[in-house]
Amino acid sequence: MLKYSTKLLFLSLLMALAVPPAVFAQLRVITGKVTSSDDGTALSGASVTLKGTTNSTATDANGNFRLSDVPQSGGILVFSSIGFQTQEVPIGGQNTVNVSLSTDATELSEVVVTSLGIERSRKSLGFAVQSVGAKELTEVKQPNIVSALQGQVAGVQTRTQVVARAWGQGL
Repeated sequence: MLKYSTKLLFLSLLMALAVPPAVFAQLRVITGKVTSSDDGTALSGASVTLKGTTNSTATDANGNFRLSDVPQSGGILVFSSIGFQTQEVPIGGQNTVNVSLSTDATELSEVVVTSLGIERSRKSLGFAVQSVGAKELTEVKQPNIVSALQGQVAGVQTRTQVVARAWGQGL
């Protein structure tokens, strides 16, 4: 009887150690690139979300993304970016998903990004909004963009900072 219970204990321990890797094997990583359908340029900062979850990421400067902990069973990825139409793409068995987003010109003029980085509709803000467009910046003949912004919007302070670094000087 003791020999049987020892074998049972050993088998139970072996199964307990084998189950966690099998559970973790059910998740995968999805990678891909988000571009503009107009000119094919990479979209940095686009949001990539697994629909129905809080699992999300943003694209890097080259439009690439990497979304971890995606179930093997698939799901739907939701791609969104300011000025572009939101797109939903079923994953299926793919590990790489590349998407081209179409521009949405009406949406671009309705979004305001506040100084805290919060995106809101212009109508929903409880305060006045000032904006500086490309036309205003090109009319002012200034040597750089910081100087061109100076004095254009009330309350905006512009600063120019020069940083000099020496490499290999033991600093």
